[in-house]
Amino acid sequence: MRKSKTKFKPLIFLIILINLLSIPVFGLTYFGSNNYGLNSYEKINTEQLNSLITYKKDLSDLDSNFELDGKNSIFDEKLKEYLSGTNSFEKKIPADLKIIILFKSKTTKQERVAIVDSIFDEYELLANYEIIPGIFLKINPNHLISKKDSLEEVESIKLIYKSQIYNSPYISEENLNLNSLSPDSYSNWWLSAIGAEDLQYDGTGIRVAVIDTGVYDHPDLNLVENYNFVLNESIQNYDDDVGHGTHVAGIIGGDGSSSSGKYRGVAPGALIINARAGNESGLEEGVIINAIEWSSKPTDLGGAGADIISMSFGGGDASISDSITQAITAAKDNYSVIFVASAGNSGPDYFTGSTPATGIDVISVGATDIDNELASFSSWGPTFGYLSYPDVVAPGVNIISTEAPRSSISKGKRYKGDFFDFPGNADYIPLSGTSMSAPVVSGALAILKQAYPFLTPEMARIALIEGTRKLVNNTDDDFLKSGAGLVNISASLAYLNKIVGDYNDTAKIFPNDLPVKPYDLLNFPGDRQKFNLTVISGKSNSFDIEVPNNIQGLSILLDKTNILFKASGIDFIELDIQISKEAIPGIRNFQLNLTNGGQLYDSVNITIDIRLPEYKILMESYHGLNDWFSRLSYYQIGFYDAISDISKFNISTDYQMTHWTPDYNRDFNNSILTEERLSQYDLVVLQMPILPYSSLEMNNLKTYFDNGGNILFLGTRYQDMVVDNVNDLFSKLDIGVEINEENIM
Repeated sequence: MRKSKTKFKPLIFLIILINLLSIPVFGLTYFGSNNYGLNSYEKINTEQLNSLITYKKDLSDLDSNFELDGKNSIFDEKLKEYLSGTNSFEKKIPADLKIIILFKSKTTKQERVAIVDSIFDEYELLANYEIIPGIFLKINPNHLISKKDSLEEVESIKLIYKSQIYNSPYISEENLNLNSLSPDSYSNWWLSAIGAEDLQYDGTGIRVAVIDTGVYDHPDLNLVENYNFVLNESIQNYDDDVGHGTHVAGIIGGDGSSSSGKYRGVAPGALIINARAGNESGLEEGVIINAIEWSSKPTDLGGAGADIISMSFGGGDASISDSITQAITAAKDNYSVIFVASAGNSGPDYFTGSTPATGIDVISVGATDIDNELASFSSWGPTFGYLSYPDVVAPGVNIISTEAPRSSISKGKRYKGDFFDFPGNADYIPLSGTSMSAPVVSGALAILKQAYPFLTPEMARIALIEGTRKLVNNTDDDFLKSGAGLVNISASLAYLNKIVGDYNDTAKIFPNDLPVKPYDLLNFPGDRQKFNLTVISGKSNSFDIEVPNNIQGLSILLDKTNILFKASGIDFIELDIQISKEAIPGIRNFQLNLTNGGQLYDSVNITIDIRLPEYKILMESYHGLNDWFSRLSYYQIGFYDAISDISKFNISTDYQMTHWTPDYNRDFNNSILTEERLSQYDLVVLQMPILPYSSLEMNNLKTYFDNGGNILFLGTRYQDMVVDNVNDLFSKLDIGVEINEENIM
């Protein structure tokens, strides 16, 4: 009964159906924090999504005594979500809540305590930080709620966070699965993979802090400082009852003496600082900040004097505004500490990074395997703030390193025979994860820092990036999957050796090639995309950003044409490219240049292939899941592969989405289905509507259909769909189809 306005090839429909319908629940993958009772590294299934939708509805309908102005509140989103369940708190005594109160920068430590004392009747002060203007305390949630009005009135309070728990994950499934592992069968392949063999430097004298689950005093390690920050534990308990931190420390600086040098770390001369910040229960956010503060502070000020801080933990979503990020930035700015963090084990999917790796002043590291291919679990970028995530990748599959005897990981490994037995109490185990790839990079930086002692953190990142090599598998080499590529210490040293004069007098703009997936759907007249480019400067400097403004058929705009760095640092350029509706087909090649006084520091190569569409598709999202559950909307990027395939057939797809469409706002940028809007398209895709179609929209769809328009309906969740409304639409279209629970499930 379908009338054909334009005859599509059957293959086109097949591509749409296979790619779209094979994405479970609209391509959703859950990797965020445990706000909804989900594990941080689980995939979300239909039952969990149903609970999530019900939970969100319950929250919106909740007659709670805790109401806040969402935009102006000093309570952050996660804290508000937690406190929204206050009705249930009244029925039982709730557990005490740990919070971080962030003040304005000039609020002294004494003033912070005085303010808190004047508001709360009872609380426990856990920390009063120096590195950030904040305090860490424990309080009864009901008491916190009762004081919300008083807190909102304090001008010097900027934000109140719920202290989160972060995990130090590894991939237990990626073990070697053999009994009585023989060192003769397993080489230390990761050193050669990163060019770390036969170097004149070994990281001697460089102090590397490991913020983790503790570090066992393994004979291979040169432990110079120990401190336990975990709440309710003895500060003398430096040991590692998990086994994670010890393995990380061995990758950085183990000298391999227990294995006759076979399983040495990347920088065996490095001095290891043990900052125990967690145990089997995870790492507490407020405790992590304590560990950052102590590790980064110089020894003459009572700290550990770390040059590099390695962090193999994470959690939450791909945001970059949190208290840990602020502590990292302060430590980098005040003490020139280099920070490294694991990108996460939540891949393969976009937006699967998490804190602390999502911070701007952190070098984020993904994982590769023995074949120099991207590990299947390695998290992808971008973050919600910028494109450059991860920065680099490094070996992270079956990395053999120091074991903490009697730790929980050790017990599991020994039960399966998955360990390397050497004389004495100094054995090794294999582990996988970006938890292992981050310390590989920390060790690499220790070597660079030994060779160039005055290397700034920004210049260290530039040297790493410039030394990388592309992955062997082209599909792994996408910028948002593997960043600049696989680190190579020898190449980074060679790059620094070539710099004449001040080796910090360098700048980098990142990425070097545009567009990048999945922001490369820039082919047809009217298409538009923004790119948030990262600019890194190794020292104080001023740069001009130059881009041509006379490229036929393109509008090219920059949000700034000059960047001033008062010290070494990181800044961003927003590049906006739009193809005009009158553009002539063809390939456009041009460059964006970073210059100073005529000297070219770096450039970005940009290639735009302009084509005329044969057909146009509207993927209508206003009535569906994308626009009405904003916390889930960025998962809709799972449609990218399908739309990319369709574009190869010169078919233009109009799909607006948060974190993908430039400046998209669901409240203003989408619209109802008007006759004028529908008339622009050959095919309209209706995606699982949970908002009913109005009578006007139904009439417009009927007119469109009767005039030869094509409609594709995608319905995957009967229990959340406006079924009666959809059936009314189908009846009006007179297509002889009715949806019920049986045929949709």
